[in-house]
Amino acid sequence: MNCKYFFVRLWIFVLTSMSLFSCTSYESEELISEQRLTRGENELMWKSYSPSQAISLADKALGRVSNKLNIRKIQPVMLNQKNLLPSLISDTIAYIVNYGDNDGFVVIANDNRISEPLAYSDKGNITNDKNSPLKYLFFNKIEKYLADYKAPMSSSSANVTVRHYIIDPQIEIGLGPWYPFNQLISKYHPNAVASLGCVAGAGIISALREDFYYHNYHYNFKSINFAYNNNLEFIPHDPGEINSNIDLHYEFLYSYQGSIGAYNQLLYNLGEDANVDYGTEGDGKIHIEYTPPFTLKTLLQSLEFDTTDYITNQRLAPIIDYLNRGYILAMFGKGYMYDSNGDEISNIFTKGFYTWAVDGCDIIIDANGEIKDGMIHCVWGIFGEGDGFFSAPVIVGEAPNKLYGIGYFGVK
Repeated sequence: MNCKYFFVRLWIFVLTSMSLFSCTSYESEELISEQRLTRGENELMWKSYSPSQAISLADKALGRVSNKLNIRKIQPVMLNQKNLLPSLISDTIAYIVNYGDNDGFVVIANDNRISEPLAYSDKGNITNDKNSPLKYLFFNKIEKYLADYKAPMSSSSANVTVRHYIIDPQIEIGLGPWYPFNQLISKYHPNAVASLGCVAGAGIISALREDFYYHNYHYNFKSINFAYNNNLEFIPHDPGEINSNIDLHYEFLYSYQGSIGAYNQLLYNLGEDANVDYGTEGDGKIHIEYTPPFTLKTLLQSLEFDTTDYITNQRLAPIIDYLNRGYILAMFGKGYMYDSNGDEISNIFTKGFYTWAVDGCDIIIDANGEIKDGMIHCVWGIFGEGDGFFSAPVIVGEAPNKLYGIGYFGVK
């Protein structure tokens, strides 16, 4: 089987204590919270941001020009666990900035100690809606991350040389568990949607295998993804590119509808081989099922993919190592949901292990080669919604109290 190789872009830049994401002016009519933090002999002014400042930081993060033609919608992320408020500067813990026409998003921490965005992408939008897994796997973790965050001990203005190390994302398709990708599943299992683990598996397969033969079907993912992403009517396939054993397989038409059909077939067969239980048929309820990580791992191994052992520690270094060696990570975990007193609440996203893909990174390395901070590129499996770079300390955590059941394994 052929694997897709990827390229790593690397550059060096200089960060000063006046960060790239700092703001140099404040609008007088907007109230800014301030506290003075003492760190030995050093003092740091702890500030929150106004909405207009958050938009300015988002524009800088994506390199956008601030003007009235650049439509942006801002939404505050409010504190849920009220018992954490004494450790925070505001009950507004972050701002979501979405750009018009699905032209990107940025999540800014409402805390000037955090110099980098918590999440960003130059395409798509993101939501903190209660029906989105991102609420439970990302947004609900921000408040605990900020409450536990320790500001740097020094406020020196000396320049610190660091470098960004970027591995570009590999998955090109925005899959999801329901229409239009569950049509074949619902044909045989009314009201059912694709297993969330199988959606992640299909995305990983599409990035790692240009040609894939499965259940008597031939998938050329380069053509399939191109047709889907460009809404093409029909692409005749060059017979010279067809494998000699193609007569043993069904070939998909390279068109938008053909690509829809391809992923319907793939998700149906993956669910079949993973023995997904689609629930009671005909009861009128929508059934959402999770394919357990060990089942997905076994299934991918049976399809001749190389998989690593399960990793459950919270360090960023192993993630970067696997990505650098050509693996895409199948990451899984249970979401956070707490009431105002800090007691856990159970719902569909906190009961089962949700699985998503991590296929890239943007990390900061200091002059000694140590990883100081970083972001991982997450593909959530909800039609591209919210796919982007996310703060690794928030998603994965560097200490046990910042995560709940997070783990992953590599696939290539």
